[in-house]
Amino acid sequence: MEAKQMHSSKSLEFRSRRSVVHSTKGIVCSSQTQASAAGVKILEKGGNCVDACVAAAAALTVLEPHMTGIGGDMFALFYDNSSKSVHGINGSGRSPAGLTYELAKSVSDTPRLKAESIHAVTVPGAFAGWVDSIEKWGSGLPLEDILAPAIDMAENGWLVGEITADLWKKGMASIQRWPSNGTSLFTENGQAPKMGEFFTNKELANTFRVLAKGGKQAFYDGPVGDKILEDLQKRGSSMVKQDLLNHKSVFVDPISLQYNDLKVWEIPPNGQGLVALQVLGMFKHTDCETAEHNSVEYLHAVIELLKLAFNDASRHIADPDHMTVSAEDLLSDAYLKSRASVFSKDHATHELLKDSMYDSDTVYLTATDKDGNACSFINSVYQLFGSGIVPEGLGFALHNRGANFSLSERSANAVGPSKRPYHTIIPAMVTKTNGDLYCTYGVMGAFMQPQGHVQVFLNMHKFGMSVQEALDAPRVCVSPSVDGSTEAIIQIEEGIPTDVIEGLKAKGHKIEIVCGTERALFGRGQIIKAEEGTRYSGGSDPRGDGSAIPQV
Repeated sequence: MEAKQMHSSKSLEFRSRRSVVHSTKGIVCSSQTQASAAGVKILEKGGNCVDACVAAAAALTVLEPHMTGIGGDMFALFYDNSSKSVHGINGSGRSPAGLTYELAKSVSDTPRLKAESIHAVTVPGAFAGWVDSIEKWGSGLPLEDILAPAIDMAENGWLVGEITADLWKKGMASIQRWPSNGTSLFTENGQAPKMGEFFTNKELANTFRVLAKGGKQAFYDGPVGDKILEDLQKRGSSMVKQDLLNHKSVFVDPISLQYNDLKVWEIPPNGQGLVALQVLGMFKHTDCETAEHNSVEYLHAVIELLKLAFNDASRHIADPDHMTVSAEDLLSDAYLKSRASVFSKDHATHELLKDSMYDSDTVYLTATDKDGNACSFINSVYQLFGSGIVPEGLGFALHNRGANFSLSERSANAVGPSKRPYHTIIPAMVTKTNGDLYCTYGVMGAFMQPQGHVQVFLNMHKFGMSVQEALDAPRVCVSPSVDGSTEAIIQIEEGIPTDVIEGLKAKGHKIEIVCGTERALFGRGQIIKAEEGTRYSGGSDPRGDGSAIPQV
C-alpha cells in the first residue's frame, strides 16, 4: 500500500544528543525541565518520590495547561522498597449521576460521546488523587510545601518551551469553543504564546493557595468546586454538588504480567494498561522473539498483536463495576496463547474497531528517592485544553474524559450515571524476580500509551538499550482509520529505514510517515532505571521539552 507522508508546519529535527542521567540519591523526569526541577526541590526538602511527583504534576499544570491540570484525572503506581511491593491509585472521576444514556444519545450521533459536548465533562479526580497519594505514601511534607514551586511559577511567570508552544497553538480551537475566560487567560492578543515568551497565570496561583490550605474539601466541597459547578450548570451540564461530594480516589491492586525474569505492572481497568500486558503476553507465543529491532518481522508482530489487544480493550475495558470479563481472565496464559494463534506472519489484518479514539493530551512523570522508592505518575485533561471550559477565576481547564464513553447500549463502557469511562492514561513499572525495582516508566499520548509501553520496554529488555536510547528510538503507532472503515493506519516515525517501510507495505499495511512536530503523536516518555543499590539512570524523551534531573 502507498505510504503517505505527514508533513509538519514546522521542521523539528532532533539535532542534539541526550546522555543518560545518573544519581545515587533520586531522579525526577518529566516533559518540562522546570517541573523536574520542582520535584527535585521537594526531594531536597526531605520529601520522597510521591511528594516529588505531585510537585512536578502541579508545576506541569502551570507549564503545560493544554495537557494537564487539576481539571482532569490522574493515576499512579508506587514502589515501596521496604516491602518490595507495588501499589496503585485510580484518581479518575465519574460521570454525573444525572447523565443517562438517553440524554447522552440525544446530543451525540457518533459512536462515542462527542468530545465537544458539555456532557463529556466528568468529575475531575486529579486533585483528590494528589492529596490521597501523599497522605498514604508521602513523607509527611505539608501540601503547602509541595505546591509552593508551582505557585511561584504561576505567580511570577515562566518562559514557554518550543514543543509546548506548538501544542499550545494547536489547542486554541478548544478554548475558543466556549465563551469563557480561557481565551483571554491562555492567549496574548488572541494568539498562543511563542517559544521563549513570558507567561503568568496568577489565577492558578491563587487557586493553588486556596487548595494548599483547604485540601480536598476546598476543591470538592468549597470555593473551587462551587465555581466549577456554576460554570458547568449554566452550559447545560447535569453535574451537581453531590457528584463532587461523592468522588473518592480508589487504591487498587495493580495488574501484572511475567515477561522472562521481569514483571511488568500496570493500573487495572478502567485504565488500558491491560493492552500493553496482553501484547507482551501474546508476543511470547509467537516465533518472532529473535527478530531484530524495528525489522519488518518485529514491527509486523507488534502491530498485529496491538490490533488484537485493542479489540479486546474496546469490548471489555470499562468501569470495573460494569465489566463482565476480568483482567485476570484476559491475561491468562491460555487466553493469550489462543489470541496469539490468530496472528499471521505473512499478512496484515484490519481488525481495529472504527469507533476507537486516539486523540489525547497528557503528562507523564516519574521519580525515585534516596530510600529506593519509586513513583510512576500520569495526569491529563484528555484533549488539548480538555473541554475548553475554564471556570472564571480558577486558571485551569476542565477535561472532557467522558468522550471515551461508548454510545453503544450493549457496551460495558456505555455512557451512564456515575460511571468511570475507559481511560487512556496509564503509568507503568517493572520489577525483578526478587522484587527489586527494574524501572519506572511511561509514554504519554492516548492510545499510543500502551504501544509506547511495549516498544520502550522491549527496547530496554530485549534489545539492551540504555534508558535514553530506548526513548530515542523511532516508534510506530497503530491508529484507526478516519474514513469510517476498520482498516488500521500504521503511523511510522521518521527514522525507520525505507526498506522496512516497504516490507510492511508488502504485507498489506497502510502506512503514514510522520515527521516534524507531528512526532508528538508518538508520545513523550520518561524512564528511571534502578541500578545496584539506590543508583539510578534516567532518560527523558526528546519529543518533549523536559529532562531527567538528579538530586545532588
